[in-house]
Amino acid sequence: MRVGNQLFRVEAASGEKAREIGLSRRATLPADAGMWFVMPHPDWHGFWMKDMAFPIDLVWISPDRTVVDVLGLKPCTTQPCSIHYPPSPVAYVLEINAHHFTGKHGDRVEWFCTPLPTP
Repeated sequence: MRVGNQLFRVEAASGEKAREIGLSRRATLPADAGMWFVMPHPDWHGFWMKDMAFPIDLVWISPDRTVVDVLGLKPCTTQPCSIHYPPSPVAYVLEINAHHFTGKHGDRVEWFCTPLPTP
């Protein structure tokens, strides 16, 4: 996936259960990796940091595939966990390691598939 001039290897979370779990329950995330959330329709989709072990950057992406906003989040340490909403309806969300996003509002987002290396 390319966001502006950055490349990330992403895992897609397109099903309801995958979107609900996200990166929770994982101990770490490789530096150039992330999770790509494909929403069923554009909306003000809420995200929380329940069961997260590390901080992330949450990149909100519009239906026209441009960056709307970026929010740095730390793991939730109190219950109930806060729910964070985008500033406008989004169709996609990218989660990556905190402080790894160097892009800005309006950056174009593109994705492409590449074959996995043969073991």
